[in-house]
Amino acid sequence: MRYLRYLLLLCCFYVPLLDAHAITQGFTTHLLFVSPAYADDPFWRRVEEHMEYAAASMGFDLKVKYGNDSPLRVRELALKAMQESHKPDFLILQFNGPIMPELLQQGEEQMVRIVTINAPASDNDRARTGVPGEPFKKWIAHIWPDDRQAGFLEAKLLLDKAKARWPDQPLPSLLAFNGTRYEISHVAENRGAGLQQALAAYPGSKLAQEFSRYWNVEKATQPLLSALTRYPDAHLLWAASDDMALRLYQRLEESGKDPHDFLLAGIDATPEGLTAVTEGKLVGSIGGHFLEGAWAVVVIHDYLYARDNDPHPLQLQTNMYAFTAQDIARLRTFYEQGIFARIDYHQFTLAAQQARGRESYDFSWPNLVEIAMEQDGGKSK
Repeated sequence: MRYLRYLLLLCCFYVPLLDAHAITQGFTTHLLFVSPAYADDPFWRRVEEHMEYAAASMGFDLKVKYGNDSPLRVRELALKAMQESHKPDFLILQFNGPIMPELLQQGEEQMVRIVTINAPASDNDRARTGVPGEPFKKWIAHIWPDDRQAGFLEAKLLLDKAKARWPDQPLPSLLAFNGTRYEISHVAENRGAGLQQALAAYPGSKLAQEFSRYWNVEKATQPLLSALTRYPDAHLLWAASDDMALRLYQRLEESGKDPHDFLLAGIDATPEGLTAVTEGKLVGSIGGHFLEGAWAVVVIHDYLYARDNDPHPLQLQTNMYAFTAQDIARLRTFYEQGIFARIDYHQFTLAAQQARGRESYDFSWPNLVEIAMEQDGGKSK
């Protein structure tokens, strides 16, 4: 009995010293992802799916709640989760400037680690939130895609295809359908900057007009027909998302115009967008950030277990990629054969990447293909 009391005293002394770094195999790590979208959103559904694959590979428990396109609902769900008796060990959120200070502060108070993904932080955001680890210690990482690169790659793809299709003619004018440029998110602004960078690199290219008012697909693409009346030489349609690009294609069909007289492309590499590329409706889709959910899980793993090589707090911008027909065929094979679900995501940890001769994380699509094919014995082509 005396030894039991002694053991209990030792436990009472040491348990308060434990933090998230000390979680071992005897404990289950609980993650909560509060998606900003509805459960059936094409892009965020993919993010969630890959997050689930990585969490299963790492032995983590993952739950998902849906913000239904409402930042206020995201805020409410996150606050409630952090205040529950069985709170998550880690909370994964899309970075959303206006609601982040309160959520980060709550993470400090409730001892919940936070990883943010998908959207960049503006200068104004950083003035209010700082950066991971400063001042909010429980904010362990921020991962966001290079949206400027995405806008550039999409415009470059359109312009290259136009030169190949109409080699003896001046480049057609380009119409751009962007999302909303506003302080909460700089996604549209950065994608638009990439578009302008590409246009500057192609002599003779012309931007007829950029529409930048909505992320809502119907509203964003509504100006198409009137714009084509004003700019009859506009045959290149740049869209800030696959959903927008596909709606532009539909509007052309509905108006009696032949969509094949135009070149269209999108961003996000959604299943619908990639299918449209294989069907010849879009010339390409730019993506890779649908994997950021998986990368957030890898970063959480390293936070817990990589104390001798601690990469945190972490700020990481991930590369985007122009998916070709060959890439899309491989991607489809990976889904159909369940290869994503079988990948050992430990191979993307910092230690594993350094063992491959890299200095930091490599969360690129080509690296994922390389590792997946190694593990699959090279059977997937």
